Amino acid sequence: MDLHDALAAERDATLELLAQLVAQPSTESNQGAIVACLALVRESLARYAREIVEPVHDGLPALIMRFGMADGAQRFTIAGHIDVVPVEGAWASAPFVLTRRGVRALLAAGQIDGTVAICPEPTGLDVYLGNRGIARAIVTISGRGGHSGQLHALASPLLPAARVVQALNEMTFTTRDERFTPPDPSIAVTWLAAGSQRTLNIVPDSVQIGIDRRMLPTETVEQVSAELHALLAACVQPPYTYRVTPGLVWPPCATEADHPLSQAAVRAVQASEHPVVWTCDPMHANTVKTASGVKTRHVDEILAELERFFSACWREGAWPGGVHLEFTGEDVTECLGGAEAVSEEQLSHRYESLCDPRLNARQSLDVAFRVAELMRQRDAFPAGR
Repeated sequence: MDLHDALAAERDATLELLAQLVAQPSTESNQGAIVACLALVRESLARYAREIVEPVHDGLPALIMRFGMADGAQRFTIAGHIDVVPVEGAWASAPFVLTRRGVRALLAAGQIDGTVAICPEPTGLDVYLGNRGIARAIVTISGRGGHSGQLHALASPLLPAARVVQALNEMTFTTRDERFTPPDPSIAVTWLAAGSQRTLNIVPDSVQIGIDRRMLPTETVEQVSAELHALLAACVQPPYTYRVTPGLVWPPCATEADHPLSQAAVRAVQASEHPVVWTCDPMHANTVKTASGVKTRHVDEILAELERFFSACWREGAWPGGVHLEFTGEDVTECLGGAEAVSEEQLSHRYESLCDPRLNARQSLDVAFRVAELMRQRDAFPAGR
């Protein structure tokens, strides 16, 4: 029996298992349903497993199953999560009922072989080529607690904690990437813990602040960490101290428009006849900072992304519906390169933007003429005729 025959033989049992898993209301607060889901998975796969481990992480049960005898260099990991966010609100179909719909559009995309496609988090056939990253942390601010009647001898950590929360709320970001919604990084205070509601006459020794930071592809975890430590150092002064405990880290990602997976997504959307407008923003994804901290863009990078965009559209027979550019008719020096070959040393000559760097008049013409050339290349691609 080959792989396709083996998969076909397991199809009905797999769909039944999915139906049972989906039927469990395994929201974040329903630990019983989470345990039931893990039990279903274990019962279905235990006979194949070499090792089964059931740890508890942050109070939630988990399941680890290892198969085969290969060494670590040949390991293949499949990971997922059982708990889901609350399901309040309007739903097109019942959230805890496995919904079966036609998959012709996805299978018609090509390079996908099978009879069933499982979409655990459907996007309504909108194509998403990236995801903002996540960096979470718990900040513990310590002082000197005690009875509130002896406040003169104490150092309440609530005071610097309030400054930290305010400073986090007032943070601004100059990086933008229009491929994402929202297009900006963000930082949110998601949790505060201190003292006890039953002892209102006690000043706590420490305060904990939960922080959730969302990152764009041009940011790194190291930059975000340094940014947070700089803010804390400014807000938390002696006799107070702070400690940062890193949490979940999920790097940002973005897939180029000409990547095979992106092209397959385009074909799937076309096959479904779902109306879309394919657009390209070559500006925000190519924003960088020079060694001296000046925000800029390079014309060559802008042109390269436009070329990839048009090539992907023409190759798949899609219409390139728009281009986002930021430019001015003035002779500014805010973007690098172009026919005049603006250098880093020249950026300070006429850098007038208070926000994002713009193409100057000559660079704008360079880009406009290149877009016109790319529009004329449609017949060079068989699918574009």
